[in-house]
Amino acid sequence: MVTVHYCSKDCQVADWPVHKLLCKASSTRRSLYRAADTIQKAFLLYREVVFDKLFTKIEEKNGLLLLTEGLYARGDIFVPFPETLVKTKLDRQAILTHLTCTDVLGWMHDFIDKMLVGFFARLEEYSVKGKNYRRSTVVVSPRGPDVNDSRTYQHDLLKITLPSGEAYALDIASAQYGYYKPIIPWADFLYWRVEYVMAIRPFGSCRLDFQKELDKNVSHDKKIQGKLFITGLDASIFYYNNEFSTGVNRSSNEWLKREGLKNFSTVLRLTLGEFEEKENDLLGHIEKELKDYRDYLVGEGQLGKKFGKGPAPLPPLSKGEKLLAELIEAEKSETGNSVEEVVANMMKRAEALTANWKAKNNENVRTGKEIPSIEKA
Repeated sequence: MVTVHYCSKDCQVADWPVHKLLCKASSTRRSLYRAADTIQKAFLLYREVVFDKLFTKIEEKNGLLLLTEGLYARGDIFVPFPETLVKTKLDRQAILTHLTCTDVLGWMHDFIDKMLVGFFARLEEYSVKGKNYRRSTVVVSPRGPDVNDSRTYQHDLLKITLPSGEAYALDIASAQYGYYKPIIPWADFLYWRVEYVMAIRPFGSCRLDFQKELDKNVSHDKKIQGKLFITGLDASIFYYNNEFSTGVNRSSNEWLKREGLKNFSTVLRLTLGEFEEKENDLLGHIEKELKDYRDYLVGEGQLGKKFGKGPAPLPPLSKGEKLLAELIEAEKSETGNSVEEVVANMMKRAEALTANWKAKNNENVRTGKEIPSIEKA
């Protein structure tokens, strides 16, 4: 809302053409920020229902949110969100958005489109290499020192250009980097958070990529009792993500129909109290749709009997994994070091062993001697 005081009615009338433009721009900006906030809340609801990472430990260390991944039982598609391990709402948001920037653009495409109708002149999908991370969310492998650091990946988001020419970054998955607001002026985003731009594509490109992936991995053969065929566990997760994203779209359409609306523009322009009431009602409707569908799939046995009842039993370790676990435990007892320190020392020794073997290998090639195995070296 733009409030201006005038010295007289004549001055107010004279300034009206300019004031009208400023007032309209301010109203559009407020609606855009509300839309971004609602999109973020809907995505977090969606991610919680389709959560597919089994974490056994969550800790903050040296500016990193470390997520230790557990071992999955065969057939696990989705697992319960680890509420008991999460300390703060901001940590929760970071975990739910870890490596999900592409999911926002692909699975939430239709919902974003409906939320922003009437507010934008142009929408574009950007892929960038980020910088100035406030924190990073890192997944640590349960069977070794491998890590999955969100900073090493490209980051995808949406650029929104308004009819006035103002531009904003809609960055729903930015919490994994320590940025928790879903929208920021585009110039500020480029200056503070972007090292360089990797790609620019029209809005909807990511959704088309997802559809191609679905077509490649999912087939429906009507000749064999109409059975659905899905290639592999990753493809199954992909397929059910598509099903749940369709649920977001369907439930939001039902809500609009119930309210007698074609899109969300009218809702976004309500007074703050009225808007919050409508937003809560919409999100409640979406949440019920998603959880009802999840419960149906669990009842049908499509998501596994263990879903929603805590982590499934871990599969037995292989002989090699048992030996490694015994070696780690023995060195831990002998040195008093932590598991992380023991593994790091083991990796250094392995690297030194490999370097030694390569050196002997090069020497033997020159002298014509037998090339030993790395175990003998």
